[in-house]
Amino acid sequence: MGIPKFFRWISERYPKINQRHGSRADDETCMAHFGHLPPTGIPEPDPLSECGLPPEVDRLYIDMNGIIHGCSHNNSDNSELEDGTGTSEERIFQNICYYLDRLVRDIAKPKQLIYMAVDGVAPRAKLNQQRARRYRAGKEGEIEQTVYDAHREQLLKEREELLAQEDPDELLEMSSHEQANNMDNSANTATADDSHKLREVGPGRFSGKFETSDAGQAATENEANEGENDLFSSIVITPGTEFFSRCTAHIEHFVQYKLSTDPAWQDLDIIFSGPNVPGEGEHKIMQFMREQRNTPGYDPNLRHCIMGQDGDLILLGLVTHEPNLVLLREQVVFDKRRRDKRARGSRGLDLYIHNPNFEFLHMNILRDYLAYEFETSNVLPNSSFDIESTVDDFVFMTFFVGNDL
Repeated sequence: MGIPKFFRWISERYPKINQRHGSRADDETCMAHFGHLPPTGIPEPDPLSECGLPPEVDRLYIDMNGIIHGCSHNNSDNSELEDGTGTSEERIFQNICYYLDRLVRDIAKPKQLIYMAVDGVAPRAKLNQQRARRYRAGKEGEIEQTVYDAHREQLLKEREELLAQEDPDELLEMSSHEQANNMDNSANTATADDSHKLREVGPGRFSGKFETSDAGQAATENEANEGENDLFSSIVITPGTEFFSRCTAHIEHFVQYKLSTDPAWQDLDIIFSGPNVPGEGEHKIMQFMREQRNTPGYDPNLRHCIMGQDGDLILLGLVTHEPNLVLLREQVVFDKRRRDKRARGSRGLDLYIHNPNFEFLHMNILRDYLAYEFETSNVLPNSSFDIESTVDDFVFMTFFVGNDL
């Protein structure tokens, strides 16, 4: 989940922590996964992203749920394929494997280890929150549709009254399509009691009552659990669902295939923490890093990279106290005009999996910013504030802003 707007706040307050990194979609990698070259319309990398060298990475940690969500659906209106059908499971699995291959071969290029963490069963409180959020989303969708129908019915009624006053003959010549819609709306609203009908009392304001039906919610849940030929629902990206089991099995098979065939993968140690291991992906990553740090012979100069979009990874990265740690993210454009210009002409899923614009967030530079701002002892020798304790206090105080840690 993360902390809303935290990344933007910290990026604007400490602008030097982010390093842009451009990586064009490789033709050879795309041909190996899809059998064709990258689609047209994918924007070119930001010119500033190719001015410097990316940091070297020894160990790469990947929060897999963000990639699974990004490769299966998109929050934009263009998230469907051009033929109007939903994204198939086969295409989703291809997208995930292709994106992982890009991370390893072209973007992060780790030298020692890859740790892939998929969200396992969450604590009871988080499960209750997820259920409430999904149930509310289904009900809110039904509320929006009901308000839309009421608003449309009111506009049609006003139009009929206006036509009846100005030209009665034109009212009789209304298209059969509009008449059929009016009949359908009348049939849908006739079954409900008049006291429960919504009526518009002002621009965008409605009065009345209505009740959402459990049948609509049940239908939504049934559609999410049906076969792979149906429209994809993000609800199935949850431990325990059949889709998630097939997805994680496919990722395991892909990793085994790459280890046996691809030279870029063969020298790497791969650890895959699936949904059968309890805990969220980012917390499993943190637990692994803490255990490794307490292992005898651990090299404190290892260069770590965590891939994920959640804002809470910034706080979790700070509390590791690792001197060489970066976060890898898809580049976020805060200016809406630039964001719209960049996305123009590209489909949602294609833009994600072939995205050429990334950025590294350098945790050591963020630690330096905090040291100078709070005047710790490594900046001012006479200061009573220790940098490590100050970092912990900063993370603790941020908890009051709101987070899901």
